[in-house]
Amino acid sequence: MVMKNGLAELASHLLSNIYTTTELKQVSVALESLSQSPSFKSRAREIAKDNNLTAAIKKSQLLFLFKDVDIPVLYSFFSDLFGEKEFWMFSSDQFDYFDEFVQVFQLATEEVVVVNLVSAIDIETPDIVTISQGLTKTLGKQAVIHLQVNPSIVGGAQVRIGNLVFDYSLRSKFHQFQCQWLSQIAKTSELVGRE
Repeated sequence: MVMKNGLAELASHLLSNIYTTTELKQVSVALESLSQSPSFKSRAREIAKDNNLTAAIKKSQLLFLFKDVDIPVLYSFFSDLFGEKEFWMFSSDQFDYFDEFVQVFQLATEEVVVVNLVSAIDIETPDIVTISQGLTKTLGKQAVIHLQVNPSIVGGAQVRIGNLVFDYSLRSKFHQFQCQWLSQIAKTSELVGRE
């Protein structure tokens, strides 16, 4: 049976498949809600402990309990877990492993790095995933993206990670260009005025 380390690994695995702050919040709220539902947990326990059910039927019935959650990453996580015949999270009368998992997951979310990304246009999901995975690798911690669309930056993006701000927007580039040409005009005026 998987204990605390296993729960941490599972929480980490679930987190590694979450790429946006919106999705993180949805998963966190859904898990907390399920954890607080006695009817969900008692029904899940009944299914997991029923020795008359095959593993495939247990998986199907347990996943049916998650049908109302409607969060693909969470459904996929439990589908994979139950597909490996791992029903232990709901099978103990002595200890609530599901509650423990939810607590471990919630604690793990505190280590997540939130990257604020402002873009002139909406960014497609595959690109968000690529950005999140790249930043996770670079930062050494799970990075999730908080995307805001702001057409006034014209193009490019602005990125804030903690106190660090990176401005790759065209508005910023145009401002730099404007400062340069104003400086050049001032120099030209000085030169022309001297002759």
